[in-house]
Amino acid sequence: MSKSKKQPRRSALRAGLAAGLTLFVGAALSAGCLDRPAVEQQPNTSNVFVDRIVNTKVDKIDLLFTIDNSVSMADKQQILKDAVPNLVLRLVNPSCVDRETGALSPYNGTACPEGSKREFDPIENIHIGVVTSSLGGHGGPNNVCASPQEPIVHVNDRGELLPKVRAGLPEHDPAGFLRWRGAAVDDEQAFIDDFTAHVTGAGETGCGFEAVMEGWYRFLIDPEPPVDMVLNGENQAVPSAINEALLAQRAAFLRPDSLVAIIMLSDENDCSIRDGGTDWLAARAGRAQDALWVASETCDTDPNSECCHSCQVDPPAGCPSAPRCARVDGRAPQLALIDDKPNIRCHAQKRRFGVDFLYSPRRYIDGLTKPMVPNRSGELVPNPLFAPGENGLVRDRSLVFLAGIVGVPWQDIATPESLEPGVPTLEFLTAEELAANGRWDVILGDPANNIPPTDPLMIESVDPRSGTNPITGDALVTWETPRGNPINGHEFNNPERDDLQYACTFPLAPSPLSAEECATKPAGACDCIEEADATMQKPLCFQGAGSAFSTTQYFAKAYPGTRYLEVLKGFGDNSIVA
Repeated sequence: MSKSKKQPRRSALRAGLAAGLTLFVGAALSAGCLDRPAVEQQPNTSNVFVDRIVNTKVDKIDLLFTIDNSVSMADKQQILKDAVPNLVLRLVNPSCVDRETGALSPYNGTACPEGSKREFDPIENIHIGVVTSSLGGHGGPNNVCASPQEPIVHVNDRGELLPKVRAGLPEHDPAGFLRWRGAAVDDEQAFIDDFTAHVTGAGETGCGFEAVMEGWYRFLIDPEPPVDMVLNGENQAVPSAINEALLAQRAAFLRPDSLVAIIMLSDENDCSIRDGGTDWLAARAGRAQDALWVASETCDTDPNSECCHSCQVDPPAGCPSAPRCARVDGRAPQLALIDDKPNIRCHAQKRRFGVDFLYSPRRYIDGLTKPMVPNRSGELVPNPLFAPGENGLVRDRSLVFLAGIVGVPWQDIATPESLEPGVPTLEFLTAEELAANGRWDVILGDPANNIPPTDPLMIESVDPRSGTNPITGDALVTWETPRGNPINGHEFNNPERDDLQYACTFPLAPSPLSAEECATKPAGACDCIEEADATMQKPLCFQGAGSAFSTTQYFAKAYPGTRYLEVLKGFGDNSIVA
């Protein structure tokens, strides 16, 4: 929020958390494609979410991180690792705030400078947990993530806290989370080190169908989280059993009167495949016989229409027959493998397949806001996030935050002042300001009405896109103009149709990846060493504007994170976008 705006004093502790999250998200924003010159602590962020947080008393915080652990995530986890101290220090060692100007300065351990005071008392009751995006193959045989296969060995973490599914990670509670009890009890640096170990412990050997949102929903909210999904005699996916271990972890981690903040980190769009029925088919990919069925013609122009359907089924009542769906030898037509590669299986499913195999964003919005949520039978039951504790206390909705460090150009979510040349402070728009400034239209569009984002960089596409970023005026360019766009480099050649164009790119830290270094990483973790990479001319493999392709990788990438953004917009003012 603009520094010039003045509003009544708000809850210091809740403000401190939000401001701490802002610094943390800002320091981690390279995952959201920060490409300003990289110097320590720069660019600083100055958002203070004090101005929009209601006044209430909170003395404990529960932080849950949901981290994408698919291939190529190691560089983003490194950035998150580097940002961890900002969040921890802001909460456990609050800054001093000038009474007149509101300017912040570090606390020196003894006293604040004259004319200032601590923002709030140090927080001495924090739980931190980490879960991943890997939730298995959803019950189907031969599914991509049905069982571990080198190098993808962590395909199903079941939504459990990381130390329960990774050996050797520190845990301060038998349930698998970290606990801060104040400087008189716990060592600050040791706490930071343990937190850092959890962030990097997620790794990059997980399922490529990134169920980031279902990961946090399963841990915090799902009334009946499954141990696994299996097929019954009718080829319908059903839970093998309720995950009692996860429920015990949740009960220990989540306090009924705490402030809860969920932080999502991913470089790809969410792919939370529904559990149940035949939705497991979405996770079976890669072979010709696994290709999904063609969609009716209506899907091309209006995927939200009732007459958009899979050719595997008859048209809904009142809809015309679809010539494209004509059966051959009694079989519904399937897509050619070139149009249904595993790496793009989660892309535009309703348009491409006539059916959406993913959970609706509404599931996650309701889970963060409603007192009742559906169980596996569809019956409404109490939401664990808002369940009363033994003392009768119930968490207020205003005590729940959702942050997304996802694929979106930072230029699209920065304040106008931050975009001015030479401004050292990068300030992000709040959720309220994103709406007031029309930025949701820029980064999300209106999915319910099939209206795409006005920023072409935020449109998911296999093919090269064209257009101009409406905030900066930068035009998209093809690989014939290497690194000619300052936001995503350039659109790449994609003859195999097995990848999506990037929302943004950012320099790899601390240094580029050589072909020799990439040889030690899991297959698919690097983008510049295969023969196909040279054909694709990815912008990650060019050192700068006008340079030549190299087997050294200079940049990392992020794809449009529109499903996350739809939930963040729907959740409202306690959303933080980066």
